[in-house]
Amino acid sequence: LFQPTLLFAAFKEKTDLEQELIKLAQEATAAGNIVWVIDDLPGFIAEAASRDINLENLLAPYLAGSLPIIALADVAGFHQRIEADPTWLHHFEKVAVPELPVSVLITLLRERVLRVEEREKLFFTYPAILTLFQAAEQYFTAETAHEKVDDLLQEIVVWVRTRQRTWISKQDVLGFITSK
Repeated sequence: LFQPTLLFAAFKEKTDLEQELIKLAQEATAAGNIVWVIDDLPGFIAEAASRDINLENLLAPYLAGSLPIIALADVAGFHQRIEADPTWLHHFEKVAVPELPVSVLITLLRERVLRVEEREKLFFTYPAILTLFQAAEQYFTAETAHEKVDDLLQEIVVWVRTRQRTWISKQDVLGFITSK
C-alpha cells in the first residue's frame, strides 16, 4: 500500500520529494512484480498541488502502463479532483464499489462497539447502536457510512467520558447528536 502521507512527511523540499517519487516508481517498475495501491489519490493530488508539484506530469511515464497502479478515492474526492480533471480520468478505469447493505454495516458497527466497550470499559445498549447508525446516515453525508459511524463512535466515547458515564443509551446518543 503506497501511502503518500508518509512520503510527504519525510520529504519537505519539492525537488527531494519529486526525486524520491520518481525513484520509487522506477524501482517498482524495474522489479516488475509490484502493484502500487494509492490509498487516497485525491488527497495525493491535492497535497502534491499544494507543494507546486504536477503529479500527473511527474507520473505520466508510469501511468501509461509500465507500473500497475490501483488508486482509491471516496466519492467526494473522485468528483472534486479526478473527474474534474480529464487527464486523470484517462489513466484509470473507474470501478464503483457499492455501499455495504445496512444489515452488514450494523453488524460491523456492533463488532466495533464491542472492541470499544472492552477497551474503554463502556457499555452501549442496542438501541444506542442503532441510533448512532441512523444519526450518521441522516446528518453526515461527506463520507462512506462506515467512516461516518466510526467517527461518531469515537466522538461519543469522548463525550460520555466527560459526563463520567459508562452506560450509553439511545437518549445519550440523541443528546450527543443534538449537542454536536
